[in-house]
Amino acid sequence: MAEEARIDTMTYGHVVDMPRLTQFLLREFKMNKENALAGRRRRVPCIWGPPGIGKTDIVKSFSKRGYVVKHVPLAQFEEMGDLNGIPQEYKDEETGEWVTRTCPPEWVPSLKRDGEKVILLLDDFNRADPRILKGTMQLIQDYGMVNWKLDQPDWHMVVTANPEGGLNDVTPLDPAQVSRFTHITLKVEGEDGVRSWAEWASDSEIDDRAITFLLQNPSMLFGNSDRRNPRTWSQAFDVMRDVPRMEPGRPIPKEAADMLQIHTEACVDKDAANAFMVFMTKGIMELVDPEEILDNLEKVMPKLKALSGGEGKKPRVDCLFAIFERLFLYIKSNRFEVKAGDTKTQTRSANFCRIMSSDLYGKDMRWAIVRRLLHCDSEETKIKARTMLKEAKLVDKAAAQALTQILADSVTM
Repeated sequence: MAEEARIDTMTYGHVVDMPRLTQFLLREFKMNKENALAGRRRRVPCIWGPPGIGKTDIVKSFSKRGYVVKHVPLAQFEEMGDLNGIPQEYKDEETGEWVTRTCPPEWVPSLKRDGEKVILLLDDFNRADPRILKGTMQLIQDYGMVNWKLDQPDWHMVVTANPEGGLNDVTPLDPAQVSRFTHITLKVEGEDGVRSWAEWASDSEIDDRAITFLLQNPSMLFGNSDRRNPRTWSQAFDVMRDVPRMEPGRPIPKEAADMLQIHTEACVDKDAANAFMVFMTKGIMELVDPEEILDNLEKVMPKLKALSGGEGKKPRVDCLFAIFERLFLYIKSNRFEVKAGDTKTQTRSANFCRIMSSDLYGKDMRWAIVRRLLHCDSEETKIKARTMLKEAKLVDKAAAQALTQILADSVTM
């Protein structure tokens, strides 16, 4: 049986955050493709985690990597015909005998319709009827049923499941079922958890003001209420597209605030909605956008220094964390372009080195961001970061060298 990991209730496998889950799935798919080409048995990863944590959305996000994701909600299946297909009478051309043949269900991948890269997502696996779970044992073992197969090397299956025990209405898996999967457990919690959620949210084009709120208030991502988790927040933030962006120092209009309050409370509990409204009407005016830092650092530096403390005031660590985490996400995103020899790139690169090597509060926080850019899993992001350091030397050699030296010292400390 797979290694067990307990997060309130029983799950299986190593506990990871969202980026590491993505990397795990990429490796599983790579091994699956190699196994299929070599005639070996393929693997089926099972992602464990509480409802609303983002398991399904992470798998669906693989559509951006060229996969067709076929979402199959097993909890809706009532009989084996939903798996095998509907039987039809068929005359064998060689023997002339009449036999029964089943047609594969519509959700079964087709090479002509879906192409060579497919993920079959068996969602909420252990919420299905026990008869359906037993019926899937051949599917998980053989990558197909009696009458149809997942026969392309880059076709994969992924299963999601909720923890056994507690308040989850699930069917416990027996040892024969558990042993058919490779297991991993998704956990989103605390600063590291909300940071990984923010990366996913940024890639999913959730409003950056909403992302900032949860970066600044990581404990708000979850709560004692069942109505507060990444899923419910994503639903709440969907309305943000209708909330106008205001100039720094100006609150959102009253009518927009009233609308936002109603729609936020429709998705999350009242305490969480109220906290978000306080941020949107007051707290957001304390923040600095990534574009402002990179394009006009001299203008926003007084505000950043004020947030760093001084004159007996405590530093606003929550604001600084959110500001610099957003800067990381912006540089990592497709919206941020770096071009060697470009004047705008050189200005932005120099400002980046200046702010990262400044004497503002939270040096470790900023240095960690630089290291994450230089050593992240995205080759494109690493190229951006390296190019920025080179371009910065053409404008402010001292700032670029200072940041490079700080990074070297931080590694050897």
